[in-house]
Amino acid sequence: LYLKSYRRGSSKMKNQTKIFKDIKGYEGLYQINQLGEVLSLQRYKPNGQIVKEKIKVQSDNGNGYKTVSLWKNGVGIAVYVHRLVASTFISDVPKGMDINHINGIKEDNNLSNLEIVTRSENIIHAFKTGLRKSQEGKHCARSKSGYSNICIKQSRGKSFFTVCIRSDGKRFEKRFSDLNEALVIHNQYMREINKPHLIHSIKHSI
Repeated sequence: LYLKSYRRGSSKMKNQTKIFKDIKGYEGLYQINQLGEVLSLQRYKPNGQIVKEKIKVQSDNGNGYKTVSLWKNGVGIAVYVHRLVASTFISDVPKGMDINHINGIKEDNNLSNLEIVTRSENIIHAFKTGLRKSQEGKHCARSKSGYSNICIKQSRGKSFFTVCIRSDGKRFEKRFSDLNEALVIHNQYMREINKPHLIHSIKHSI
């Protein structure tokens, strides 16, 4: 951990003292600060060539999220910058939890704009901030939640997940406050009506 002042990036970042910490698993190679800038540390290649210290260029993954390439032992991987900031400055992100951008701006990876939330909380937040647009089709075939037959609805200022299925002239509808609960009931109903191909996998990590 060390402090360093960089005069790079937007005017917001100029002349700010930034706290750089080692990225877990890449100690001695890369560090990241609370603004989401990734620093490639000076080091030597096997042939003796010096790799100079620099702030790494970030890329857009195509959905607005910033990624950065990290290399170790000749193997490179692309990592979400917001997950690096959260795991470095907040805590390790538990399996199945998401990182939410509080202001709804995906490229704003400032520590103050990030929080660890459940998948349900993240989806509801995206709905409220307009990141997810209404795409509801017949019988919720294409819903705001991102899962077929599961819609996000609001009542008295609260958001909830509604499982809405029609089959053989029958209608099944039930609301839940948690997405995972909705997915479990949805999948259970699909098994009962013998449509296992419509079962949703319960996995997530953004």
